[in-house]
Amino acid sequence: MNYTEDINYEQRVEFLMQQENAILPRQQFLEKSLHALWPVYERANIERWQLDDYRFANYCLDEGHVYNFEDEQDHALLVQQETMTIIEQMPMALINQGVIVTTMQEALMTYPQLIAKYFNKAIDKNENKLTLLNNALFNNGVFIYIPQNCVVAVPIECVFLQDNTFMGSNISHSLVIVEEGSQCTIQMETKSLYDDNYNAWDKRDSFIEEVFVGAGAQLNITSTDQRIKNRYTFVSRCGIVQRDGILNWTVAALDETNTCNDTKIILTEQNAQANVHIAAVSTNKQTQVIDTKVINQASHTTGYIKQYGLVKDRSILTFNGIGHILAGANQALARQESRILMATDRGRGDANPILYIDNDDVIASHAASIGQLDEEQLFYLMSRGLSKIEAEKLVARGFLAPLLNEIKNQQLRTYVLEQINRKMAL
Repeated sequence: MNYTEDINYEQRVEFLMQQENAILPRQQFLEKSLHALWPVYERANIERWQLDDYRFANYCLDEGHVYNFEDEQDHALLVQQETMTIIEQMPMALINQGVIVTTMQEALMTYPQLIAKYFNKAIDKNENKLTLLNNALFNNGVFIYIPQNCVVAVPIECVFLQDNTFMGSNISHSLVIVEEGSQCTIQMETKSLYDDNYNAWDKRDSFIEEVFVGAGAQLNITSTDQRIKNRYTFVSRCGIVQRDGILNWTVAALDETNTCNDTKIILTEQNAQANVHIAAVSTNKQTQVIDTKVINQASHTTGYIKQYGLVKDRSILTFNGIGHILAGANQALARQESRILMATDRGRGDANPILYIDNDDVIASHAASIGQLDEEQLFYLMSRGLSKIEAEKLVARGFLAPLLNEIKNQQLRTYVLEQINRKMAL
């Protein structure tokens, strides 16, 4: 950042605001959003959710809802509770390697050139009303930068805590950059702070995660979503993968909110690869729309989509798996698989495989299935002394196991299994 040492505080603040406005024209985004279209998803009308009805409030930490740091080890960690950052922890070894883990607000001020180069490149900033509003209004998020030829051996952990006593909207935009030849594992964990004495506010939230995987780089990212009830949430995950890069993205969609979960990966150069694995559980009267797209732009690119979901009670779960091979993507490969297990006869599950093929010299396939819990399996388990709920938990765990095994961190995988068990018992 270019400013003289003798500049006073007021001048520095003004300079930083001007610099941010040059990179991030929030007012322009807001004005465009007034006339922009709502996103369209197969077999889902989210316009009625009023996802643009945001509430704004200042968040203050409640003494009873402070994050517990006792179990944390010396690894890169950033924790945000609603709109407040409550911890930034960074090992000196990573600092010496040039790794950056900080908030988006700090990155806008301290690393404006990196922000200008990458921000909004993975997602079309004019794509729809909700992305425009997020760009205009986001009030938190993380920025992660891994320089060239850097191997980060220990996972970087980002935790987003949601307080059901807070009435304000959480509008988050995160940016992850993994430069050429680097390797990194990142855990993005959204968790709820529960309190039986309070009911959650009926409000709208918005989350965008952008990732860039440079040439020959590899990024393994796990996103766990466990947001509290009585919210309507828009989640957009976008990625760009360059030549010989690999992006492995695993999502555990365990929200209690009505959620639109949109993932789009673009394979921009030869031999780029994306593997997207999504495990979802819908319960009560919840609606989840999960839209996953991989776009093969270049030749010899590979895109895999695997989505497994479980439906309980009167909930609704929709999987849209979309593979798009463009005209110039010779010998590209696109595979997708969507499967839903119904643990109810009152809910609804949709698995929609969609392929757009603009090239003859490709390999593309899709699979989709929806089925009921096997009554014979349940009867067998219950005959061995398990309750019906425990039997359903066990069957659900076996059904989702192929995707849960993609979560390499044992502690995180155990947490996800606990949350699945909790949702199945509701």
